[in-house]
Amino acid sequence: MTKKKTTSERAAWLSQLLGSEFFGACEEHKEMRKCEINTYCVDCQGSLCPHCLAPHRAHRLLQIRRYVYQDVVRILDMQRLLDCSKVQPYTVNSAKVVLLNPRKQSKPSKPNLGVPVCEVCRRSIADPNRYCSIACKTSGSWQSEDALVAVAVADAESSESESFLPHLTSDVGSSSSSSHPGSLGAGKDWNPDSPPRSRRTRPRKGIPRRAPLF
Repeated sequence: MTKKKTTSERAAWLSQLLGSEFFGACEEHKEMRKCEINTYCVDCQGSLCPHCLAPHRAHRLLQIRRYVYQDVVRILDMQRLLDCSKVQPYTVNSAKVVLLNPRKQSKPSKPNLGVPVCEVCRRSIADPNRYCSIACKTSGSWQSEDALVAVAVADAESSESESFLPHLTSDVGSSSSSSHPGSLGAGKDWNPDSPPRSRRTRPRKGIPRRAPLF
């Protein structure tokens, strides 16, 4: 239960961050200079401009930066809240940053053969990274956690006779054909100790007899 609560809390502020738009004018301070929204408050789950920061000084804040028209955050800042390992890094003014969301593409493109790609969106990245952005990294992490929970539940509810079998999927019903890859049309009562059936389709010929003598 603790893991589910932690994952849910993380999903709330992170989903809000990934879905927010930055570098537009703040509606509350649009008449003032430097009213560009470039900060995110993790505790309040809201986007802020420099004039909105005063009540949030004691909160966890993330400064949003720009890199090739993309929203990015410094790895040092994000690492305090989330594991950024295996995410493609970039350098902005000597600071290492990561993308919040996958790079925007005008049209889909196929990566060259042999070039590493993001495990989620299949965009090109550099080795040894596995994800192009925070969005892809967290998407893969939550899917892995859900898969582990599903496997644990399936193991607990399985019968003793099947407890030693690996649960490869949680949504595919168990059947004799899936547990025995060599049998394509086996029935549910297939017994591994029973003798194999003959593949002969025609009955055997009878004992040859001589023609009667006249």
